[in-house]
Amino acid sequence: MDKIKILFEQMKLTVDEQEKYRNLSLKEVVVDSKNKNWIFVLGSTEILGLSDYDFLKEKLESAFLNIKEVELKIEPENKID
Repeated sequence: MDKIKILFEQMKLTVDEQEKYRNLSLKEVVVDSKNKNWIFVLGSTEILGLSDYDFLKEKLESAFLNIKEVELKIEPENKID
């Protein structure tokens, strides 16, 4: 199973929400276990609006309540036509 799909399931995204964010990929998760901080780095072939970013950040925070701080970074990926 694709890593982003596993993450979407952990975030409890609906099928429609998963479809909306199908252009995202999980590039890496940077874990600072000492400070309990996780940084999720997603790749995107499209520019996301602020409301989409806020929605995804909120879902990540809800999915990982036991983590002190959850950060979300979205990096551009080159789209191949």
